[in-house]
Amino acid sequence: MTSRDVAHQFSCFKFPPATPAFFKKELENQDAIEGDDVTLRCELSKPVKAEWKRDGQPLQPDGRRVVVEQDWTVSRLYISRVCAGDRGTYSCEAEGTRVVASLHVEGELSSTWKEQ
Repeated sequence: MTSRDVAHQFSCFKFPPATPAFFKKELENQDAIEGDDVTLRCELSKPVKAEWKRDGQPLQPDGRRVVVEQDWTVSRLYISRVCAGDRGTYSCEAEGTRVVASLHVEGELSSTWKEQ
């Protein structure tokens, strides 16, 4: 067998197509009151990088109030002390697929209401 035969033999080998990642579960819509902490969680079928977006725009975590953590196949978005400006449609995206949830934020309850 010549080196040319070996090269031809290896060049004909085909790898099976990679299975794309998929989300194991849908995101859940969240209702919060201003000042609450909120966590959105998505789980993928394999360890790939997930990207979080709000209203279609990539999120810019600041590492304090808005934090993204990814641990193997699970990605979490933490928002501390939510405010009205955090309302919107959030998505977790990876390898051309995504899951979506809405975050609804209500104004803080008055102190009179809290005491009752």
